[in-house]
Amino acid sequence: MDDKPYAYNLLRDLVASKLPKGKVVDAGCGPGPFSKVFHESGYEVIPVDVNPDRFNVPGLTVLKGDITKRFPLDDASVDAVVAGEVLEHMQEDYRFIRECARIVRPGGVVAFTTPNVL
Repeated sequence: MDDKPYAYNLLRDLVASKLPKGKVVDAGCGPGPFSKVFHESGYEVIPVDVNPDRFNVPGLTVLKGDITKRFPLDDASVDAVVAGEVLEHMQEDYRFIRECARIVRPGGVVAFTTPNVL
């Protein structure tokens, strides 16, 4: 049995159902739990966080970027964007969602998780 929290596997499986492999941005990656799951599953991961010093996944380098502003990535340059447990912390969530849509290629995947205390 997999010991990863449910949301990690759920998000990975959601992306995998649409995108077998590819380049995935982990927006607001924090210490990197979602990045680790995608990396171990064979995806090319681009972790992005405003505080890269918190990132702790061997084999990956975090890209410093404030996800409440323009992402430091080109238009349509990635296959997927994931944001695990991030959206609920944002004041300008529409701006963030537009940025996710800007950097994902046509036909790509944008997926978010948010906590549910119930």
